[in-house]
Amino acid sequence: MTRVQHPVCHNCQEPISSRADLSTAFVGVHLATFHKQCVRQLPVQKAWSLLGGTPLNTAATNWAVVLLPLASVLFLVTRGAGNWVYFFVVSLIPAILRFYAWLRYERHLPRS
Repeated sequence: MTRVQHPVCHNCQEPISSRADLSTAFVGVHLATFHKQCVRQLPVQKAWSLLGGTPLNTAATNWAVVLLPLASVLFLVTRGAGNWVYFFVVSLIPAILRFYAWLRYERHLPRS
């Protein structure tokens, strides 16, 4: 089995050695990895994500992953399908991106 290389910070080009130091965010149209201190130094326009500049592996994104689909299901049940189906599909995007970030980078790193 081949050993997975540690992700490299998009800002300083140094390897990221633990999950505690990893931050993932969108830069342009691709998912980039950063050190926690490096992503704090970037302007919001450069480290852009679907949640207004919030990196994907934060508590705010985790709450959005849970609450957005629940809210959209609640609206689907109470208001009928209509345009709420589109809102439900869009509300799944942060969950899909969060899972992709975990699958691609976080699961290969040690927890501390």
